[in-house]
Amino acid sequence: MMNELSLPRYIFSYINEQNDAKVFNRALSKSINSGKIQNIGNNLLRFSSDIQKPDEFIIVKEEIVLDQELVFSLTKLILSQLELSKKIPTRNGLEIGNYRERDKGSIASIINNLVCYKWFLNKDNISVLDMTADIMYRIATINHPFTNGNKRTALLSAGAFLDSIGLYLYKFDIKPDYLEKWEKFMLEIADNKNEKETIEQIKTKLLNSIWMNFNNEIILETEIEKSIVKEPEHEKIEL
Repeated sequence: MMNELSLPRYIFSYINEQNDAKVFNRALSKSINSGKIQNIGNNLLRFSSDIQKPDEFIIVKEEIVLDQELVFSLTKLILSQLELSKKIPTRNGLEIGNYRERDKGSIASIINNLVCYKWFLNKDNISVLDMTADIMYRIATINHPFTNGNKRTALLSAGAFLDSIGLYLYKFDIKPDYLEKWEKFMLEIADNKNEKETIEQIKTKLLNSIWMNFNNEIILETEIEKSIVKEPEHEKIEL
């Protein structure tokens, strides 16, 4: 076994250690059940597939700090997903139009409200799935901050945020209707104005869809990635 100090790190970010332990363990159990990963103890994971990279990772857990740096980072992340949403077709094809904030600074205001008030005041009772669900709900349902692509941007932002904390949205079925299923779900939550009910609905969907993200060969290409009208200068986003 390699010296632990030389092992690559798998970083899982949490907002509440106790609540997010359940999220982490759910994602870990799914990854182990896939046959790709073994939990060998002492915070070490091993890939069971043959790959050229080091096949062991050390688990590192880091707390998410609720500060203005997080506000800035999440704002930047969401705006980048708005750009990406332009290239994702709906069931009716690509939507041509102006993709921008309705009011300049609206995303920063939404995220600042979540970070400094809702999440800060409820830190002892929430998980990273609550944070993800709040982002999705605010963009897709309550605020509609963009002139186009709110639901797509909400979904992409959720995927990008989960990716940043060590998780990703996994497709259980490799089927052509994968995108349509997510689109249907986003339409359902967009039409539900009951915030508490919708947040729980989103959290359940996310919990059933998350795996651990090691940013390597075990991450499968999704139907969303394959549907994007790609341009050379844009990076692929795992979702």
